[in-house]
Amino acid sequence: MAMRVAYVTTYNAQQIRSWGGGTAYFMAQEFQEQGVGIDYIGPLTEHRGWTGLKWRFYRHILKQNYFLERNKQVAQDLANQVSKKLNATSANAVLAPIPTPICYLDCPQPVTLWADATFAGLVNFYPDFCNLSQESLNDGHTSEQAALDRCRVAIFSSDWAARTAVEHYNLAPSKVKVVPYGANLADGHRDYDKIKSIVYARPSNHCQLLLLGVDWVRKGGSLALEVTRMLNQAGLNTTLTVVGCDPASAQPLPDFVHSLGFIDKSSAVGTQKSMTYLPNHIF
Repeated sequence: MAMRVAYVTTYNAQQIRSWGGGTAYFMAQEFQEQGVGIDYIGPLTEHRGWTGLKWRFYRHILKQNYFLERNKQVAQDLANQVSKKLNATSANAVLAPIPTPICYLDCPQPVTLWADATFAGLVNFYPDFCNLSQESLNDGHTSEQAALDRCRVAIFSSDWAARTAVEHYNLAPSKVKVVPYGANLADGHRDYDKIKSIVYARPSNHCQLLLLGVDWVRKGGSLALEVTRMLNQAGLNTTLTVVGCDPASAQPLPDFVHSLGFIDKSSAVGTQKSMTYLPNHIF
């Protein structure tokens, strides 16, 4: 019997623009190409109720950030939605790329989280995770711990994220795996020889840097710009190509920066552009 996975997301993972520039979408597509059946559990509805008032209180009165999705009642409601939809499937396992909908999920299927960060790793790292209220800090750590404890295995896309799971949430190292995300491109299947030929074809006297991100500030655009500037000053001809955002809105751009703006891979034009330009820069 072919394996079936319940793919749990709060958003619609069948839409390429749902999360991570298509990461969630292509992750599911790859599973299906390998013969794994997918039951999409999502999008889910975030019933805020009175917690919306709490968010406004923290934001406007106390001037602090408050995460609605980490509130226990909101997370439990998400888990109830997942449970009802899960009962209508024949899934053998549950896979979620984010922890919130599985924090309080009670199901007989083994649960796996495949994420790029933990809550502890993001606190005071991303702007949205700064100046958090104590209640959000408590809810965030509690929900993260609950999600990790429920998982049969916790997969992370980097060693850094995996370490935070072990160090901050006392997760057994044997339960934690590191599996990087694949390319979020339709043309992502490239064997070793093809990748090697692309790398060797690059000029040795020109460094091409690529910044992918829809948020110039959050993704470290200023740092990428400064690194490019310093490499040029050191004598290495370097260009920075920016995809996903418009850095010109943040500051004037020097000649060594090329901005392609946002590439909508859900459109035919965007798909063609991503397939003909991006792979040669990524690999």
